[in-house]
Amino acid sequence: MSENDKTFAPRAHIRGDAGEMNTLPGAQEEKADGIFSVGTLLLGRYEVLGELGRGGMGIVYRCLEKVSGTEVAVKTLSPELSKSGWEMEQIRKNFQIVHNLHHPYIANYNALELDKARGSYYLVMEYIAGEELRYYLRRLHQEERFSEKEIVKLITQAAKAIDFAHNKRVL
Repeated sequence: MSENDKTFAPRAHIRGDAGEMNTLPGAQEEKADGIFSVGTLLLGRYEVLGELGRGGMGIVYRCLEKVSGTEVAVKTLSPELSKSGWEMEQIRKNFQIVHNLHHPYIANYNALELDKARGSYYLVMEYIAGEELRYYLRRLHQEERFSEKEIVKLITQAAKAIDFAHNKRVL
């Protein structure tokens, strides 16, 4: 991936005083299980376009940032994390470290924001279109394009990202 493949140039910041959640006309609110519907407006400016994935920290959504018109990934932090002072302090410290890492093979972390109305934090990141590595590798295998050259390319990209972070004293 080249620098031109980046979605947008981010501005990193932490906001603890975010606005109220609004929903677009005709859109559905947050469902009871914490899942947001397409069209929901998070923090008054991130329109949910769809779900990208789920993990131990929460759910990640593909969103449209309404002011700039760019797509971002918004990770909703689970209520257990958002309500834990110790956990949130660790997340804040980690965010401060990684938001300054700007490298073609590292997704940018743009903001850590609090939705006071819900008592939840959102981690706003650069959205990079593509597929998960495991699905990409499976597809290469199925298409009989799985090769040593392709694996070396992927490992080289990961090694460059790790080396960059290491040189910034992150790892």
